Amino acid sequence: YPRDLLNNLNPSGLSIHRISLRKYCPIMLLRNFDPTIGHCNGTNYTATDLNSHVIEAVITIGPHSGKRLCMHRIPLVTSSNQYPLQYDAGSFPSN
Repeated sequence: YPRDLLNNLNPSGLSIHRISLRKYCPIMLLRNFDPTIGHCNGTNYTATDLNSHVIEAVITIGPHSGKRLCMHRIPLVTSSNQYPLQYDAGSFPSN
């Protein structure tokens, strides 16, 4: 399959092909990591360090503000028959 076609696929449940973040930009967690210490779905963070496989962030508001989180890529695979191939991607759990 052509690379452009694969990059433009957007299966439901998976993030877009490329995200563009800058240091100190606001991000929101989309998956629960550890709700007992504040790392849960919908928490607002500020990105403090961006690497190819890890995003380091700090909670910006709320009772857990100032706590750090290192978000790693989560492997995701499609299970629908929407596409003639199995779509496998690594995605950060943030938006």
